[in-house]
Amino acid sequence: MRKFKPLLLLMPMLLLIIACEKEKDLSVTGVTISQYTLTLNVGGTFYLSATVFPGSALNHAVTWESSDTNIVRVNYPGHIEALALGSATITVTTEDGNKTATCTVTVAPISVTGVSLHSDYYTALFPGKTTEIWATITPYNATNQQVIWESSDTAVATVSDGTVTAVAPGSATITVTTEDGNKTATFNIVVAMVSDVQLNHRLLTLYPGSTITLVATVTPAHAPNKNVRWVSNNAAVATVSDGTVSAVATGAATITVITEDGNRSYDCWVTVVNRVEWAAANVDDYQTFAERPDMYTKFYQWNKTIAYSAQDPISPDWETTVNAATSWMNNPCPAGWRVPSPDEFKALRDCSVPHNGTWAAAGAKGNAVPGRFFGPNSTNCHIPSSMANCVFLPAAGERDSADGKLRDQAKNGCYWTNQHPYAFLNWYGFMISTGSSDLFYRENEKGALNVRCVRNLQ
Repeated sequence: MRKFKPLLLLMPMLLLIIACEKEKDLSVTGVTISQYTLTLNVGGTFYLSATVFPGSALNHAVTWESSDTNIVRVNYPGHIEALALGSATITVTTEDGNKTATCTVTVAPISVTGVSLHSDYYTALFPGKTTEIWATITPYNATNQQVIWESSDTAVATVSDGTVTAVAPGSATITVTTEDGNKTATFNIVVAMVSDVQLNHRLLTLYPGSTITLVATVTPAHAPNKNVRWVSNNAAVATVSDGTVSAVATGAATITVITEDGNRSYDCWVTVVNRVEWAAANVDDYQTFAERPDMYTKFYQWNKTIAYSAQDPISPDWETTVNAATSWMNNPCPAGWRVPSPDEFKALRDCSVPHNGTWAAAGAKGNAVPGRFFGPNSTNCHIPSSMANCVFLPAAGERDSADGKLRDQAKNGCYWTNQHPYAFLNWYGFMISTGSSDLFYRENEKGALNVRCVRNLQ
């Protein structure tokens, strides 16, 4: 037994050594980080991870710290956010043993890749006026948003921080250049003296072969350049030369005048309709023409056969019922004749010279009652001696829709068209007056108007 005594004495020492080795295996010996260098843009984020050694260590807890929280901050363990240009060191430290690892983070600027310009300005500026131009940098979060503005001709237009001021007529190019990357965009500015242009007619209805002269008025009157050009969008229907419109064939066309200075424009819409023959006098009794063109004639409600007297007291008694028909089924015109369309009335007016015809007080041109003459030379029309190519519409007034009372006789003349009056805002009547002639509308068909008839030319 004596020979085992030394071994027994060594046992405690061996157990102590084994225990120390086990304790050594459970302690942290180091830590590593997933990135040792990193580059972010301002606003960028990244997640760093730490690995503690050995894996069998009992305490894997770590802390995170930034050397400059103004540049890079740690939002929560491992999650970092770039705040400003510069660099900072992110350090991870183990709780057990204070072992460390670091990542150097560089925060770089977001480079500009492009720039564009936009504005509410579309046509022309006038001297002394301003407009804003906005520069949009791409990407929107580029670090350096600074730009430089420049005008190609400061005698025409100046620019400051995107505000353009018109100086004098001409054109100038506004250029914006980014401080980062020298990216550019341009915007053309036209400075004009002309602010507007208008025509003496907005709507015209003509016969094939007829002509009419449009007059352009340029504003302001003192503009040095009042030159204009004329365009027809449908020369097969109507052409234009120096403002003179010539109707070619039935259809529709738009005549446009455009100023040389400022590119201002104004449209006149032209409708060309077939010629018709106009009856020499109004309808008096149902389907019977009056004996003379210059007579106050009887009145008719929409699509009714009742002929109300031309003078008060009214006869027969006034009807308040409504005829629901949408066309003249009870045509008041004699056989072969019909009620004109709105366009045919407009053509009568627009093809007259002067435009709108000529008003004549009673007796002025042989006419027994006041009214308006229409024709290619309406100032020379005279009853009965000179009525070739002339149409006289008496100003007989109208009968009120409420009670049939005679209204505005000798002042106005109101005539039916073939347009149903109950259609909202439809032009169903043609009115002449001392000052002009035009279509009109009302929203009921109870009133009574005069009737002048037309027939198609063979």
